[in-house]
Amino acid sequence: MNLKSQKYVIVGIILTLITLILFNKIETAFLSVSKQWTISKLLPYLLLIISGILLFIFSFRTFKNKVIKVSISFSLLIAPFSIGFGLHPIYQGDFSKSGKEIHSKTYSEHHIRNGLYVITIPGCPYCFESISRLKQIKNLHPNLQIELAVSTTDSTLIETYQIESENLFHVKTTKNPNKIASLADHRFPAFVLIKNNKAAYKWDNSQFGVRAIDEITK
Repeated sequence: MNLKSQKYVIVGIILTLITLILFNKIETAFLSVSKQWTISKLLPYLLLIISGILLFIFSFRTFKNKVIKVSISFSLLIAPFSIGFGLHPIYQGDFSKSGKEIHSKTYSEHHIRNGLYVITIPGCPYCFESISRLKQIKNLHPNLQIELAVSTTDSTLIETYQIESENLFHVKTTKNPNKIASLADHRFPAFVLIKNNKAAYKWDNSQFGVRAIDEITK
């Protein structure tokens, strides 16, 4: 093994280990700097692909037997990404931005002119979990208006949402829960893009991926 090949394998192994150990922190750190959700989500996987390429080069240059060279090289090529994907799988909605256009006359109770209007219901665990993501979005994009509507007229049912929001955005009840639920297609939480004081586009929870967030924060 020559010195150049040694460098490839050392860098490849170190990069793989660092990426696997600090996977989420790499994504978060790059997101805080770049504010680019899609690229930040992809970055750890890209680093693992680079690691695999470095290990592939090392193996291809080291082994002489053709069968061994090919089999080990391609195994090392895919190993870092495969391990990373196994530990941090990519789900269908992670990179989604497909949703539904909304008719301009669709009923809404939003009080923001441009921004994100989130429709929830009381006692919904997915709705409650979405608040942490909304807080992250608001902290990174403070100029983005966010309003969270809980589909109920009972103010006591929104207290947990208000506490969890830490007053980073407005949490409110609705005057007509049935109509608001229809806007969400009865799938909660629903994320509605408000443009020029009109509901323009809607994503359900499985559709509101990093590409959708980039779309509303650009």
